Amino acid sequence: MEPYEIALLFRERNAILQSVKEGIIAIDQYGKVTMMNKSAQQILDISSRDEVQRINEIISSDTILKLMESKKDVVNEEVQYKDRTLIVNTQPVLEDGESVGTVATFRDKTEMKKMVDAFSEVKQYSEDLRAQTHEFTNKLYVILGLIQLGKKEEAIQLIQEETKSQEHHGELIFNSIQDEKIQAILLGKLAKASEKKIVFHIEEESSVSPLSEKFKLAPLIIILGNILDNAFDAAADSKEKKFLFLQPILGTMFCLR
Repeated sequence: MEPYEIALLFRERNAILQSVKEGIIAIDQYGKVTMMNKSAQQILDISSRDEVQRINEIISSDTILKLMESKKDVVNEEVQYKDRTLIVNTQPVLEDGESVGTVATFRDKTEMKKMVDAFSEVKQYSEDLRAQTHEFTNKLYVILGLIQLGKKEEAIQLIQEETKSQEHHGELIFNSIQDEKIQAILLGKLAKASEKKIVFHIEEESSVSPLSEKFKLAPLIIILGNILDNAFDAAADSKEKKFLFLQPILGTMFCLR
């Protein structure tokens, strides 16, 4: 190959390695770091490095060092490193059957878990909205059926009962619970409870002030949504009458009757 072709391949190699989101580190048989991309520095929290540094000078985890010294492939090994959970893969570099180095890749499982949680939250939120739409549609069909059967008084009574129930919950949620994120979660769960034939009652003494901006919607959906879903499951499994009471301290105490 001509010198300019070798230089082009070298630049392409570096560009590819630096663009990969997985952390990549290569060491020789003496443990000296021969290559490290930016993702590896970020994932392993390495501020800077010299070309002649050894791997044990920049990584303090004995577990990771043992994996990189292994002469066998390591696949998807879960390792706790500092405040992160990492997925480590290693591949020895062989020459005439002898190991002359190792290439290791690192993925941040914490970031992967955040992505999975985000998808779960969206799915849960969508399910609550679907339940709300489904319940509302069912009631409209019932009203339509009563009108077609000429039972106008029953239709009016059903509308009045539904209006009264919605006004009661709406007044309580929008006046006493002043955080919009919790309002949205509770409105979705009220529809889900109705769909499951569970009486979901919020105590009138309940109140919540607007939460700090640091409380994002995603973690609230996980915490409050999961608590309510578990309560729904417990109420649904109960052979007794299904009542769910939300006590004044929101999201901390539930009573099933």
